[in-house]
Amino acid sequence: MWLGPVQTQGQQAELYACEACIQTLNALVWEALRQRDRAPAR
Repeated sequence: MWLGPVQTQGQQAELYACEACIQTLNALVWEALRQRDRAPAR
């Protein structure tokens, strides 16, 4: 499945991943959001 364009060091390319990889990435994003929300206020 197409995820979208990615950029690195001034270059851009299309990014594709299988459904299982997308599910893994999605879980990582939600965990990062949970961690951020639990962080003490600065």
